[in-house]
Amino acid sequence: MKDLQDIIETMSLADFSQEFKQQIQNVRSHPNVMKLYIMLCIMVENAFSELDKVNTGEFVEKLQIKIDKLKAVHEKNKDVLKAHVNENANICDRFDSYPQELDNLKSSIDNLIAEYDKRISEIIKSRDSLSVFQAKKNNNGIH
Repeated sequence: MKDLQDIIETMSLADFSQEFKQQIQNVRSHPNVMKLYIMLCIMVENAFSELDKVNTGEFVEKLQIKIDKLKAVHEKNKDVLKAHVNENANICDRFDSYPQELDNLKSSIDNLIAEYDKRISEIIKSRDSLSVFQAKKNNNGIH
């Protein structure tokens, strides 16, 4: 088994979960059932002991702060971008004609802003639907 410190630093939670499941499946049919059972008990006992020491409120709160900051930055950026796009549209409306490329760019920008809104909204909805336990597990991927 790899060093746990190395696993934390190098593996995603999904990869670790898959590898751990595979390790357990690989020893499931080991002929020394009693030793296997005792080893699994030792692993569970130590894991529960460490879990009891973790202050979960601390990183759930950190997750909340990170998502709230992300939302605030998103709202600020969205407002600035929309104002900029609207100002450009107002300028273009004053011309008798302008290249079609400008309409294409505006459409692309509008689509990107909508996609940006959608993704931020998905992050917030996902966060709001998590239990405390799930929020703790998912905190690993948010920076």
